[in-house]
Amino acid sequence: MIRAIPTIAAKDLVLLLRDRTALFWIFVLPVLVAIPLGAVFSGGLHALAPLAVQVLDQDDTAASRALLATLEATPGVKLARAASVDAGDAEVRLRRAASVLVLRPGLERAMSARGPSAAVPPAASPAASPGDAPIELRADPARKAEIAVLRGLVADAAVANLVLPQPMELLPSLRQAAGVPGLPRIQVVPVADALVLPPTPYARSFPAAMGWAVTGAAAAFALALAREGWGPTRLRLVAAPIGAGAVALGKALACLVALAASLLLLLALGAVLFGLRPSGGGAVALAFAAAAAPALGLMLLFSQCGRGEMAVSGVAWGVLLVFGVLGGTMLPLHLLPEWMQFVGQASPLRWLMTVLEGVLWRGEDWRVLWRPAAALLGLGLAAFAIGLALFLGRRR
Repeated sequence: MIRAIPTIAAKDLVLLLRDRTALFWIFVLPVLVAIPLGAVFSGGLHALAPLAVQVLDQDDTAASRALLATLEATPGVKLARAASVDAGDAEVRLRRAASVLVLRPGLERAMSARGPSAAVPPAASPAASPGDAPIELRADPARKAEIAVLRGLVADAAVANLVLPQPMELLPSLRQAAGVPGLPRIQVVPVADALVLPPTPYARSFPAAMGWAVTGAAAAFALALAREGWGPTRLRLVAAPIGAGAVALGKALACLVALAASLLLLLALGAVLFGLRPSGGGAVALAFAAAAAPALGLMLLFSQCGRGEMAVSGVAWGVLLVFGVLGGTMLPLHLLPEWMQFVGQASPLRWLMTVLEGVLWRGEDWRVLWRPAAALLGLGLAAFAIGLALFLGRRR
């Protein structure tokens, strides 16, 4: 039985090389996804889902409460109270919030200013410390476009609650950047240890491409196993002196080799042509294991979810495409509606994207990534065990 496993794997790899459709899904499509999607990222994206903002009102005055009420009534913003600056920063690091809005003491005085003497000159903005600004946005620097939108919304809310002697004279400048005389300055502060900026737009597209490689490998080999299990090959396999377990393990080995080759191809392309700098070897190995486990498990499970190749194809691609939409391999998660982002937490590709992004450009090591990786490994083992039990049961 042991000797039959590599033989079956080699046979499946030879058949894979003859199957142009399977080769397209495993090798060509991931590359086609990586490059165009990276070009999309290079142009910038705007958030469609409400911006989650943690709020800390240290001023606690009528002016600060009015500003927050105006901001809360603004479409596209979802406010939540933060217990402290550190608690808000933690939400940003966990990617559950885009920013922490801190209203510093003295905001009411700045919003009630009666002339240029009360304003902070714009030229002082870059050099000022965070505590000098009455309004502070503690932000994840990787979400630059969203923070720009949020800064504009906060400025609009501040303008709506300004106390000025001659408001009509200031209307042409109300929507300019913070620092206009009489308008409280808004300081954007990067959250320490939050997400770093990607070195290249393609750093976001290659994790999605690797997710497509996992999808293609799982679907292609599930169809191959279904084809053999319900077609003429089934009679030859039943007559051959090979155990059913060896057939399943050989198919899984072939899927593993093909997926590893695709992932290594994408990793090499990203490093050589697009400047990706993955984390250490241990983190890369963990990411590859987290990608392989659900691919092998879902491959075997999907192959048993129908009678015949067409039925298995419908189940496999239907489920995997839904996983892709909800998991971020088709569109960035922040472009999805809020309810889809919530439901997407059930997609294994969502957690795989977290691991792959952490390894490929966030610089995270295994101590940060082991939780989502462990969940993917557990899912893969469970799916493989169920699929193997169904496969062996049908061969009896």
